[in-house]
Amino acid sequence: MTPRTTLGSPLAGFLLFSLSFALFPASLQADSPTAVDDQTAKGDRPFARFLASDIDQVQIISGALDVRLPLISRPGRGLTYERIWHYTNKIWMVQEIPTGLPPPNDLIRTWVPTNEGAFNGQGTGQVTYTAQEVVCNEQNYGLYSNFVFTDRFGTNHSFDAQKSSPGPNLCYPDKLLGVSRDTTGMTLDITNLLTTAVLVVREKDGTQETNSSSFWRKDSNGNFITSTQDTLGRTYTTQSVAGCPTSFCEDWSYRDSNGVEQKIRLEFTNIAYSTNFQAVKNGRLINESEGTISLVTKIILANGLAYQFTYDGGGGTDPGHYAELLRIDLP
Repeated sequence: MTPRTTLGSPLAGFLLFSLSFALFPASLQADSPTAVDDQTAKGDRPFARFLASDIDQVQIISGALDVRLPLISRPGRGLTYERIWHYTNKIWMVQEIPTGLPPPNDLIRTWVPTNEGAFNGQGTGQVTYTAQEVVCNEQNYGLYSNFVFTDRFGTNHSFDAQKSSPGPNLCYPDKLLGVSRDTTGMTLDITNLLTTAVLVVREKDGTQETNSSSFWRKDSNGNFITSTQDTLGRTYTTQSVAGCPTSFCEDWSYRDSNGVEQKIRLEFTNIAYSTNFQAVKNGRLINESEGTISLVTKIILANGLAYQFTYDGGGGTDPGHYAELLRIDLP
């Protein structure tokens, strides 16, 4: 899977790429935070304090609300196949687009939803990074840095990896094996970033996660899980649904120990937003935005019971609506 950008052509000033280890709903397109701090941190941040219940938690310092619903959990040989729906309210960031003009008009800043969005139900994680043009000894280089890995549970981890193109240089030395900055002991191998685009995250216990077609996750004994099967040969399918009652539907299917197909359906709806942050940066007001985000409004379990989700969807005509989760109706 190759990187994609939503800001413009490669190295046109400061660009942001998003490379994911799993396919996200096509409508969740924008940019991704390039640092992990109190504004962007979500999930199980090391050393953070939380207010938590069975399915949700609030990170006290960052204010992150994270909701997790485990929908599939199938222990296998060495690894467990898991599909987890998780929501975070940390979906807003400031997009900066260079204008070529001198300060303070050098950047156009706009509030946008991140492409991580509020939904992730994949079996593995996502890596994002930035690419920018830099100069060293009067030669232009592309610098790839600010790598952040968001794991399948929704926690984001920052790495100190970076790579220059063409080739290494004295000003920005390559660091192809990045180490997580949050003491989790994870590493990120970006050696093949500009060739095969295969990135590998290695956890402290030796388990690997990758965007390679050969496996999603693999433990130190060689047991693996891909998007379609595991080491034991058990198969899993993800497919869109024709005749969906909402804007988009997706089925997650597998066969239980008796060989009976079990299916979980996720129904997505386009939720309108219209921001009204009224925030200022470097003396200039950050532009507001409006549009829609495709979010899960219903999850139908294999037994026919369902979760229902209600969002702040008054946007489009009334500023001050951010498509945030307001309510969950349990099965």
